[in-house]
Amino acid sequence: MKKQLSTVYRRELKTLFCAPAGWIFLAVNLLAAGLCTVWLNLRNGYTNYEYALETASLIFCVSIPLLLTLSVSKEGKRGETDMLLRYVSPVTLTLCKYLASLTLMAICTAPSAILPIIFSNFGNLQLAPAYFGVLGYFLTGAALLAMCSYIATTVRKPLLCFAISAVASILLNVSSNLSHVLSSGNNIYFVIFAVILIALITVALFFYFENTLVSVIFASVCSVLTVILTLTDTVAPVVRNIMMLISPQHAFSLLIYGTALPEGIVQPILFTAIFLMITVLRHVNRAGKE
Repeated sequence: MKKQLSTVYRRELKTLFCAPAGWIFLAVNLLAAGLCTVWLNLRNGYTNYEYALETASLIFCVSIPLLLTLSVSKEGKRGETDMLLRYVSPVTLTLCKYLASLTLMAICTAPSAILPIIFSNFGNLQLAPAYFGVLGYFLTGAALLAMCSYIATTVRKPLLCFAISAVASILLNVSSNLSHVLSSGNNIYFVIFAVILIALITVALFFYFENTLVSVIFASVCSVLTVILTLTDTVAPVVRNIMMLISPQHAFSLLIYGTALPEGIVQPILFTAIFLMITVLRHVNRAGKE
C-alpha cells in the first residue's frame, strides 16, 4: 500500500511538473506574493507581512482552477483517471492527486516562510502574526485545492470546469467580507447570496449523481427553506453565519488577527477533509460503473 501510494504520488507530481500547468501555477502565485510584499511592506512601509499574504491569496481564485482544469480535468477527458482506478483504490488516487497539488502549494509558501526572518532584521516585524499569516496562506490554498479538485473530477468539460471553480472560489473568498458589509436589514442581499449558493450546489449535485431528480429535490427544499427564513426575518443571521463558515478567507482573518486561532486552523482543515471525502465517493462511483 505504501509503495503504491509513493508510485502514484510520484507519477502525479511528475505530470504536474512536465506540463505547463504546474509551472504557470508556481509563477503566478510567487509573482503575486512578491508583488504584494513589495507594494505593502517595502513601498508603503507596513510591518505586517501577513497582510501581503492575505492579499496575495486572492490570486488562488484563478490560479487553482486553472491548474486543476489543465491537469485533472484533461486527464479525466482522456480517460487516464478511469484507467488508474482499475489498478489503485479511489482513496489512493484521490490522496496522491491532492498531495501532488499540495506539494506545489508548499513550494509557493516556502519563500513566504523565510521572508519574515529577513524582514525582522530591518524593522519592527512581529514574527508570530507573520507566521500565522504563512499558515493561513497555506491552509487557504489547501482548502481551495480540495474544492477545485472535486469540481475538476466531476466536471469533464475544461471551460465549464474552470468557470465553476473560479466562481465558487471567488464566492467563498468574498463571502466573509460581504457578511460584514451587508446590512442585516437588507434581507434581499442575503437571499441573493443564498440563491447563488443553492444554484452552485445544485449544479455540483447534478454532475455528481448524474440525476436530475436529486438536484431538483435539493433545490426545491432549499428554496422553500429560504422563503420560510425570509418570512420569519431570520434569513440574514443564518446566511451570515453560513457565509463565514464556508469561507477560507474568514479562517485566514481569524489567524492573522489572532481572534480565534483554533477555529482558524480547524475550519479550513474540515473544509478540505469534506471535499476530499466526496471526491473519493465520486471516484468510487466512477469505478463502480467500469
